[in-house]
Amino acid sequence: MPTTIASLLALEVPNILPESPGFLRPAGRLIWCSIVLGIGIAVAFIWARQPKKSAEPSTWAASILGGVVVFFLFVLAYGVWPHEWLTFASAHLNWGKDTYILTQDQFASNLPPIDVPRYVLADIVAATSYFVFGTINVLLFSMWQKRTVAEPPAVGEDGEPVEQLPAGALARFRSRKRTSAYGRPVTTSDA
Repeated sequence: MPTTIASLLALEVPNILPESPGFLRPAGRLIWCSIVLGIGIAVAFIWARQPKKSAEPSTWAASILGGVVVFFLFVLAYGVWPHEWLTFASAHLNWGKDTYILTQDQFASNLPPIDVPRYVLADIVAATSYFVFGTINVLLFSMWQKRTVAEPPAVGEDGEPVEQLPAGALARFRSRKRTSAYGRPVTTSDA
């Protein structure tokens, strides 16, 4: 039974990943962070490819919501993911200062003449993640700035929008049906 203070401080966070003899449960937060970050980046790429609705600037609410989402993705990409990777590598994979990738005299005498501990590889992966996320960051910002503006609907002589016929092979056989604001067909008499 968790204590009240530990529950309030979220010190005992439940892990919903199943017990397994492998790495699944120890890498739980790294896995969840990677999934959420991947979904967030995918959604950002989808939004950046869609054209703007209009040439008018966005509202304050949309700008603040977008800023919160970007800040959330920044925190995941630059703070949480590298931290969780380094924690997983040092705790579960045992990539600390006492285990080595290369040791002196491993291949031949004095090749390499130094010992390379495994934590160096963990740090290289974390530093590479900054480069990868930074590249994705710049690419998304560039795509967002270069979005095209959606074309406004065509306006007829009387100032009302003109319906565009759908394009395609059978477009000439489709008829244009006019409806009122209430969804009823409009009948006009040309007298």
